[in-house]
Amino acid sequence: YEIMQEAQVIFDENHPTAQMISRNYLKLQLEVETLKRREAEQLLALEEAKKLSYLGNMATGVAHNINNPVGIIRLAAQRGLRRLEKGMSVAEGEEILQRILTQADRLHTIIQNFREFANGDRKRCEVVELNALVEQIKDHFESQLEAHHITLTLELSADNPSSQANHFVLQEVLINLIGNAREALENIPAAFILIKTWQTAKKV
Repeated sequence: YEIMQEAQVIFDENHPTAQMISRNYLKLQLEVETLKRREAEQLLALEEAKKLSYLGNMATGVAHNINNPVGIIRLAAQRGLRRLEKGMSVAEGEEILQRILTQADRLHTIIQNFREFANGDRKRCEVVELNALVEQIKDHFESQLEAHHITLTLELSADNPSSQANHFVLQEVLINLIGNAREALENIPAAFILIKTWQTAKKV
């Protein structure tokens, strides 16, 4: 009976012990909320760091890809200027302008793909055609890998396999794998990277 009375006194909200317990409980709650918030911030920062890493690899590929059309446009323009001095036919002028226009369209596509990758929704799932995805990655990285004397080879399934996934997340996975492979194959003679697609009854 005395123990019960003592317990009732302690848990009286006005009792010093009860007040101390209440303060400590509130303090613990605040610390837990703070830890949860910090964990969420750290996870967000980690995701942003990963995205920046992928964007860095993608930007390197874009820079290599831009060099080719820019070089072709420059050469075509120089040729046009030389021909103008000597008298250029309409057909020749159209051919030069068409070459410049084709490369300008290629630049637009490269930049548009990069923007889509940088700003794409990474939470939406959709049907992704794997062959098209791999071809797109090849377009970004082929010239970059050639600069490191690495050949990128594709073996794509004639079944055109597809998967329910996020297009941009799959791109990130491939970019990461190719980047790691490029570093591992640095300075290795006749190095190559092989990407295959296939489909079975249960997996792709």
